[in-house]
Amino acid sequence: MFLSIFFSFALSLATVHYIHPDHLSGPGVVSDETQNVEEIVDYWAFGNIRKHLSNGYEEKRKFTGHEFDDDTGLSYMIARYYSATLGRFISLDHLFTSLGFDLSDPQSLNSYSYVSNNPLRYRDPDGERKADYIAATQVASRVGQQSGSYKGVPIYAGNGTYRPNSPESQRSQCVTGVQNLYQSLFGINIRYGLGAARNYADLSKISNGVIATYAQGSTTMPQENDIITWNGGAYGHIGMIIETSFDAKTGIGTVSTLEQNRGLGQQIFDYKMTATRGADGQNHYSVEGFGNYKVMSWQRPTKDNVSTSPSASQVSIKTPKQNSAAPQPGFLGRLYKTFKNFLSRSN
Repeated sequence: MFLSIFFSFALSLATVHYIHPDHLSGPGVVSDETQNVEEIVDYWAFGNIRKHLSNGYEEKRKFTGHEFDDDTGLSYMIARYYSATLGRFISLDHLFTSLGFDLSDPQSLNSYSYVSNNPLRYRDPDGERKADYIAATQVASRVGQQSGSYKGVPIYAGNGTYRPNSPESQRSQCVTGVQNLYQSLFGINIRYGLGAARNYADLSKISNGVIATYAQGSTTMPQENDIITWNGGAYGHIGMIIETSFDAKTGIGTVSTLEQNRGLGQQIFDYKMTATRGADGQNHYSVEGFGNYKVMSWQRPTKDNVSTSPSASQVSIKTPKQNSAAPQPGFLGRLYKTFKNFLSRSN
């Protein structure tokens, strides 16, 4: 009886706090259940606190939503600790030696750098890769309502239906969403009037080589900004990949997608990705579906049609073929080979 009274009294004293994040998902403002402001935090570009006003409440999560350790002044980013004072991680990225090198993005060669030294746009969700912050509320109350944006492109919510005479239903369709994203991000028009979403599963021919298509089971890993298409239901489904992660040791990863018209309550989804070694000695990648929807393909602009540098999450994982007759080159050997190939292409 005494314990029951004690816990009831303790709960009555508890205060619910609400976090209002900034554009990188870090707590900018914290309020209580009566709408009083309890804490305001502002940051310099690499995460040092620029302004901190508190009414007695101290939120442990700080820059980009990661837990901040007052004693060390470091942010815990899951795989590594990050120093906002240095603007660098304090330890090596354990995936660094297994990543392919992209010499057009020199920042990717520095394993200690934070999000390629572009902290105003990117964040690092787990200490292993940079990623765009996805500003989508995930929840909407009606069809056609804007639920957020991705890289400045509006995202509209749908409930899985299609009404041809409704402007709200038209702009919330999955095909319309991908078309708007590709037009805005790459200047590529894929408004081909193909009807059902599944008809967009192979744009390589109809786009005259502007879009490259990779079927499920391809040796090319899905990456950020890829179009992904499912077959199922009456029309199929289509979305855009916004983030990928992959563990070369386990052969398992995650593909995160942005999809319109899957429901009012959610526009961002995660799917398991697996890699299996084929008879050709290469990894073949597959992405799981949902319900009776199965992945058909993922597609992306060809290199000649991309003006932006790929992010870290766009760099494919390269796993060497197993060969018992000759040892595989080490880290420095692969770096030298990559540099040599880069110079040969330049000439």
